[in-house]
Amino acid sequence: MYTIENEFLRIGVLQKGAELHSMVDKQTGFEWIWQADEHFWGKSSPVLFPIVGALKNNKFILDGCSYELPRHGFARDHDFQLLAYSTNKIMLELVSDKKLKGNYPFEFSLSMTYELIDHKLEVSFRVHNWGTEQMYFSLGAHPAFNLPNNRGSLEGNYIEFPKDKILNRYYLRNSLLSADFTKVELDL
Repeated sequence: MYTIENEFLRIGVLQKGAELHSMVDKQTGFEWIWQADEHFWGKSSPVLFPIVGALKNNKFILDGCSYELPRHGFARDHDFQLLAYSTNKIMLELVSDKKLKGNYPFEFSLSMTYELIDHKLEVSFRVHNWGTEQMYFSLGAHPAFNLPNNRGSLEGNYIEFPKDKILNRYYLRNSLLSADFTKVELDL
């Protein structure tokens, strides 16, 4: 596990899946990230790429060829290579190879950057299409958070989307994304 820290936070990132595995408040010692208890759920914050969710029958067809992708794609199950590492910033990358192209026929790189800035952790994704054809993908994160001991109440806890004022909430039908959605206005 790679560790970076500043005066306020210390985080741990796994090489496998570039998964955020730990974020500790250094003043209180509180661990903000779920610690992957296999009895309940064995992940902490997997990266979802090149698909978020599942495909119908776990397959897609491109140019007459059929390809199979597992639920949430494959990035979470592969080792990322270290690109940059400093006291408060780490960058990891997954690059397409012959094995991955058997399930996803594109030349790509996916890089993840974790950077500590004061009391915040900024997470950035970068997808680069190295080929000439259009590359289809979706990208997401699936973080699981611990909440301070407040007897199970969510009151006082929130996730901030600083640039968004309205989000679209899409619905699932038979475990697949439907075209139906509602707009969710954020309290600013």
